[in-house]
Amino acid sequence: MEFSRLTRLVKLDLSCYYDYFFINPLGTQTIQIQNPNLFTLFRNLSGLTELYLDGVNISANGYEWGQAISSALPNLRVLSLEGCFLSGPIDSSLQNLQFLSEINLDGNDLSVPVPDFFANFENLTTLSLSDCNLNGTFPEIIFERVQTLETLDLSYNELLNGRLPDFPQNLSLRNLVLSYTNFSGFLPESIGKLTELRRIEIRWCNFNGRIPNSLANLSQLVYLDLSYNNFSGPIPSFQGLKKLTHIDLSRNALTVHSQCREDQKFLLLQLKNSLQFEPYNSVKLIPMEFSRLTRLVKLDLSTDIYTGTQSLKIQNPNLFTLFHNLSGLTELYLDRVNISANGYEWDQAISSALPNLTVLSLSGCNLNGTFPEIIFERVQTLETLDLSNNGLLNGRLPDFPQNLSLRNLVLSYTNFSGFLPESIGKLTELRRIEIRWCNFSGSIPNSLANLSQLVYLDLLMNNFSGPIPSFQGSKKLNYIYLSSNSLTGVVLSTHFEGLLDLVHIDLSYNSFNGSIPSSLFSLPSLQEIWLSHNKFSGPITECSNESLSPLVSLDLSSNKLEGPIPAHFFHFLRLNSLSLSFNNFSGNIDLEIFQRFQNLWELDLSYNNLTVNPSVTNSSLSSFPQLWTLRLASCKLQKFPPLMNQSGLSDLDLSNNQISGVIPNWIWNISQGDYYFLNLSCNLLVGFQPEFRLPTFFYLDLHSNQLQGEIPLLPESAHYLDYSRNNFSSVPAEIGKSIASAMFFSLSDNMLSGPIPPSICNASSLMCLDLSNNRFSGTIPQCLIDSGSAILSVLNLRNNSFAGNITGTFPEDCELGTLDLSGNNLEGQVPKSLANCANVEVLNLGTNNINGNFPCFLMSLSSLRILVLRSNKFLGNINCLGLHNDIWPKLQIIDLALNNFIGILPPEFFSQRKAMMDGGNAKSDPNLFRYMAGGETYYQDSVTVINKGMEMKLEDEINWVYVTATLGYATGLGVIIGPLLYSKKWRQCYYKPVDRVILRILHHRERWARHQRRRDNKNQLRRRQRH
Repeated sequence: MEFSRLTRLVKLDLSCYYDYFFINPLGTQTIQIQNPNLFTLFRNLSGLTELYLDGVNISANGYEWGQAISSALPNLRVLSLEGCFLSGPIDSSLQNLQFLSEINLDGNDLSVPVPDFFANFENLTTLSLSDCNLNGTFPEIIFERVQTLETLDLSYNELLNGRLPDFPQNLSLRNLVLSYTNFSGFLPESIGKLTELRRIEIRWCNFNGRIPNSLANLSQLVYLDLSYNNFSGPIPSFQGLKKLTHIDLSRNALTVHSQCREDQKFLLLQLKNSLQFEPYNSVKLIPMEFSRLTRLVKLDLSTDIYTGTQSLKIQNPNLFTLFHNLSGLTELYLDRVNISANGYEWDQAISSALPNLTVLSLSGCNLNGTFPEIIFERVQTLETLDLSNNGLLNGRLPDFPQNLSLRNLVLSYTNFSGFLPESIGKLTELRRIEIRWCNFSGSIPNSLANLSQLVYLDLLMNNFSGPIPSFQGSKKLNYIYLSSNSLTGVVLSTHFEGLLDLVHIDLSYNSFNGSIPSSLFSLPSLQEIWLSHNKFSGPITECSNESLSPLVSLDLSSNKLEGPIPAHFFHFLRLNSLSLSFNNFSGNIDLEIFQRFQNLWELDLSYNNLTVNPSVTNSSLSSFPQLWTLRLASCKLQKFPPLMNQSGLSDLDLSNNQISGVIPNWIWNISQGDYYFLNLSCNLLVGFQPEFRLPTFFYLDLHSNQLQGEIPLLPESAHYLDYSRNNFSSVPAEIGKSIASAMFFSLSDNMLSGPIPPSICNASSLMCLDLSNNRFSGTIPQCLIDSGSAILSVLNLRNNSFAGNITGTFPEDCELGTLDLSGNNLEGQVPKSLANCANVEVLNLGTNNINGNFPCFLMSLSSLRILVLRSNKFLGNINCLGLHNDIWPKLQIIDLALNNFIGILPPEFFSQRKAMMDGGNAKSDPNLFRYMAGGETYYQDSVTVINKGMEMKLEDEINWVYVTATLGYATGLGVIIGPLLYSKKWRQCYYKPVDRVILRILHHRERWARHQRRRDNKNQLRRRQRH
């Protein structure tokens, strides 16, 4: 820093133009000035008037840099030290620089209030203190005394308080920027006196009250941003603001009345969101007057995606009016504006009025009908087309001409279908293809290889089939998403050869086979490889450790991979997520080896043929990565891994192992009190350590262990709790409070006895309650019938000792899909209100003491698949008034045995039993329970039927074709075997010898059956011919 010979220097600019918000990729600054040399830099430069050191690393405190500048540079007019790593305080010696007109200290951590002496700079025109971590209250005296001030920027100082004063008449202020500060109070009416104002930017402050009408006086105003405040009341007139190009009043509490002045109309079209419409004296329709904005080149009326509602609506009769004078418009953004027009209407309005359009973005506009393919011909200047999030919009892509300028094609979440045309390879300027969640089919065209500019390819969630093309020609590709299609074939190394910029590849949820090309792991920029849920097989070839990709995420789960885990996998040291579950990897692996992955937060090795050694040395334990997810299910663990040093683990699966003994207390503390998922099921655990305290859970699965004693209580936040198949012997009285938020709760197959605690009525969110196979007694709590069945999908109380009547009334909005009360001592009659449960598929009341006539009201349950009334005290005739052939169209199992029914079994019960006649192919979907983050948990129904004295338990997806019609010894052969006629599988497997008897009894039914068989054979023959 030798400047002694530059004594006549008047301007010094050593700025390093970089963005101080981002980390320097080299980790160092271009220029650094150490404090001992700071005075040396300036000592002979007393004539200096302008000093620019933006981005230079000075790293000095307020006294040091303040004294060095003020003592050596008395004539300084411009001081610009943006991003120089300066600290406070702002030294008072700076007030000696009376000629200062511009001060820029942006991006320094000053951490002080704005000093009052800034008001003494009588020539100051610019004061910029953005992002300086300022605090305290801004001195209003600066507005009063510094009448030369043109630009004031205090933005990004969240701790800086302040209010705007009553502005005097003669201020020169042009730019007022206070965004992201804690300024509050009213926007004063006197702001209209600042007639030179060009820019008002007070976003994300705490201003309130009305927007002053005096803003109409600001004829020079170009930019107005009052968003994210608490302004209320009507929008003022903006008639005088002829130069205004940007308006943002979003996220306030403004109201819009139906009577709008002409000068307000163009403003309304530039509001973004959060307008509160008064239900009686306001409308949501936006007037379309743009006659005064004929020079407009960009129009953005998009609403905020996070608002949840659409704040602007354009009706089709006004769509042409919106655009008819805007022929110069090149960019149009109407995202999430409610247009509700079909393709022809908006195509005519846009293509006829906007011939120079380069950007058309209509995401989430409720577009419907068919997309007009001709728009590509009419608007050949189009570079970006975004029609995403219009689920009712149909369409097909045309045969593209040669000379289109299209760069971005975004059609995700629409109903576009058909093939991706081969002519898409003519769009040589394409950078982005995003068509996820559509209905495209066919093969992915090979012409994609011609798209040399392509950066982003997203074909996720379509119906594409066949092999993938080579991407060798698209050297600039960063992202490839082909997940969730029907793609097949072998993935070759040549498919991705030369893709040096590829960052992410997702081929998951397809049917690719063969081996995974090892070259994929050597692409120099690749960070994420997702190949899960395919049919990749065989071992993975080893790669050289010297040329590995900088992977951060690797998911190979749910394939058929085998052999040891490749050694080079343990050299992806940047990994934060590794999932190898549901494969056939084999060998022994030490958990300690993952200590080297310091960024790792997810590890899943479940369901392989691995033997995981959970031991970790004390030295490695302290440096083991802090995991969020650890899944080691079916890894042959015999003890708990030592996870006591983990502090953020929220998803832990150690199920299907051989872990024995008690559950250690440290396992409840490693999540900092908040577990999301803990699965310790299918082990050999026998209990809990004393004085354990369960943390907050979302999902807790302890089923199939040997746990004893009282059911542990949980915090109320738990949603899924499975304690089934243990040896628990008692239920705490306050259990209902513990499961107040639970949706799934199972205590089946334990040793629980006594009545169900009344607190169960507090469990108001339960969708599945399974208390089967215990020793519960007493009556069934009435609340489970009265209110519980309005939420419950599954109520299973099978095989207990409940007694008494089924009390209560099933509500009209009954949601039950499965009701199993079998194997108890219930009495009385079936409640007639059960007919309200229109969704019930499984109804099992067998093996009780229920009496009365056949419950004919059950005929209305059209969803019924399984009906079991066996071994009760029902009596009388089964004939019901109003019987017809359409009852129970989905019925697969009916068991009426061991009752006292008499008479003839009505043929209407079985004459249209398609679910029985189809040979057992009909399946009942299991009740599905989803928990957050997209996981799935199934509750599986099961039914026990008896045939010729032999019990058979039907579970999994019930596809049996089964009829039990042993109604008693008083009924004749024809009544018993007649219903069996309608099930071909039953007859062929069990009663083939009595076919001739059936023919003599009901010969016309047999003719019908032969016709049915012939039709089945023809259908099978057709299917074979097609294949």
